[in-house]
Amino acid sequence: MLALKKAPATVLVAACWLTVRLAAAQTNVPPVSITENGTVIIDGAATVPPYTGNGRWTEMKGKSSARYVTRHWNFMGPSGPPAMELYVAHDLTKEPPNGGFELGMVGGYLSAFSSGAGLQHTEVWDDVVIGAARVKRCRAEMSKGERRLWLYAYVFVRQPSLTFVTIRPRPDAAPEIESYLRTVSLR
Repeated sequence: MLALKKAPATVLVAACWLTVRLAAAQTNVPPVSITENGTVIIDGAATVPPYTGNGRWTEMKGKSSARYVTRHWNFMGPSGPPAMELYVAHDLTKEPPNGGFELGMVGGYLSAFSSGAGLQHTEVWDDVVIGAARVKRCRAEMSKGERRLWLYAYVFVRQPSLTFVTIRPRPDAAPEIESYLRTVSLR
């Protein structure tokens, strides 16, 4: 009889483990394709054109959990670091999006980058509208002595969410970045 009492708990643990494994194994959630001209098409959600004429989006390793499947792209030019990064996060619970996960993801990115480079940082978030989309925008100054870099992040709060991150050597890059973001077609 003791074995029967333990069986439901074992089944529950196995079901939870399987759910986590299946979420992590979903490599094309949401379904995404990249066209020959380098446009990222997120099925039913968005079309993201190339950031500049000299480069293309390249998919990197994403991360998954029991709740989120996150896909990651770098926009790579002919040389140097990525010009921009794109994260597409799909909430498997289907709860209404609020941007909390994405803000935490940007905060983690900012902390890892700035501490890895030995920089201090201060960040400011605000809510803006780009095109017709509600966006959470971050501008963070990273510094050490006279050295300064600025992180710009834009979170399109939706399902799936789109988060664009870029680092620039100047504090006035927002208009250029936001002009590009207006070319992103949302569905």
